[in-house]
Amino acid sequence: MHLLREASDPASDPISAGAAEVAGKPVDRVDFVSPHNGRTRLSLDRTSRRIVTVETWPTPQGAWRDRRQWSDYAQSGGLWWPRYESREVDGEAVTTMECAAWW
Repeated sequence: MHLLREASDPASDPISAGAAEVAGKPVDRVDFVSPHNGRTRLSLDRTSRRIVTVETWPTPQGAWRDRRQWSDYAQSGGLWWPRYESREVDGEAVTTMECAAWW
């Protein structure tokens, strides 16, 4: 939620970063400046508009150092929660989690 609040703040300078694919699905990308993480990129599922990835800490060469990806959403209490999360730092898998059901 905090990322969405940060991205919607006009001071974060949000800008479209174009279309791409994540895990074979089309996404729209939005770059903005987070007061906590600096330059940040959200990838939004083109159909559901859910966040699919968050990337932070870009290098001068353009690669993103920290990447989190979520998938397999389920609804609980009116909110959609991801069942799977993976994290990469500098291109290496650091964590992969399957979330237990909240619902």
